[in-house]
Amino acid sequence: MKKLTSLLFGFLFIPALSFSQQQDSLISKYNSLFYKEFKIEMEKADTLSIKPIFSPSIGLANMYKYDLNKDKITDIIEIYPLKYSHPNSRLEESKRPLFYIIDINGDGCIEYSELLIDENMNGLNGDEQFCDLLRPKKPTPIKL
Repeated sequence: MKKLTSLLFGFLFIPALSFSQQQDSLISKYNSLFYKEFKIEMEKADTLSIKPIFSPSIGLANMYKYDLNKDKITDIIEIYPLKYSHPNSRLEESKRPLFYIIDINGDGCIEYSELLIDENMNGLNGDEQFCDLLRPKKPTPIKL
């Protein structure tokens, strides 16, 4: 978990340091390396549960909970929106998640800075945003 956390911190904060084209190419190489390592870690992760949920903002979705370090505690949650497909006459899940909820510090609580929104739904590649809109005036973490 410590390895993943350090990778994630580097991945999320490196783009803020880009000032030149040369640094941009280094950052894109780093991001692709991180994504490859993260993907390997996710493939080894245990799926704790898959639950359908409803959100007023996105409608129906599937929520996947993953355990990266085999301790039966949720480390990552991915939320995939469901949309109705007219040609197939059924609900279909998006190919990539819209939300990533990652317990970066490993405390078992989710704070606003650990909820990432991927509006383009193109996977973890550095264009995700922290969800500042959900930040309360007085932050209180949510227990997993």
